[in-house]
Amino acid sequence: MPLTQTQLAAAVADRAEITKAEAKRVLDALEDVVLDEIANAERVKIGGLVQLTVRVKPASKARICCVQHMRAHVAPGTMLR
Repeated sequence: MPLTQTQLAAAVADRAEITKAEAKRVLDALEDVVLDEIANAERVKIGGLVQLTVRVKPASKARICCVQHMRAHVAPGTMLR
């Protein structure tokens, strides 16, 4: 089972000897900084733990998945199968 944000905040609070509320604020601030940097297409490295990099790829071609604008003309009184 993955570690939840609450569990992570509790573990950080215990190891850093701070309150859980302070640890949660620190994790929220870290999330904000990481998302801001990623939004600017920057690389983010968090210690030796993880490195996040944005890759910009060209858009792929759209697939035609269904027939569009197709109309069936049926005369009144025609029996449909």
